[in-house]
Amino acid sequence: AQLADAFAHKYTVNSLYNRSPETPKIQVFRENDKSDTEFLLVCLITGFYPDVIKVYWKPDGEQSKWETDPVEKENGETSYVISRFNVTQLQWKNSKVICGVQHESSKDNIEVHPSCFCMTIRFCMSYFYFLRISYPLIGLRNDRI
Repeated sequence: AQLADAFAHKYTVNSLYNRSPETPKIQVFRENDKSDTEFLLVCLITGFYPDVIKVYWKPDGEQSKWETDPVEKENGETSYVISRFNVTQLQWKNSKVICGVQHESSKDNIEVHPSCFCMTIRFCMSYFYFLRISYPLIGLRNDRI
């Protein structure tokens, strides 16, 4: 109900400014292994407006626990958010891990499946630098990059 109320409020504000919602872009990548049996998946969701969004992870089609940062402004116009999910090697091997969002720009949820996990953390660091995101914010250490 709270999410629906937030969407209704944002829709009213958007209507006053005659601005259309912008669809989020989702990028998911795997950080270096945390251990022999576990690693971190990072979901970067960018370019969406308005800033109300619901992020979720589903390993094997079932919802699970994850950590999502507060939504931040990307360039004054759109927003971004980062979510992290610890996954075991066994979950990764046997399931279809999904990072998804619910946003008013789309009537359907937007989801990214394992076949899209092609980016590496090194490739994305230039984007993080652009957003001025620090390593501690996403749980990374300099020696692991």
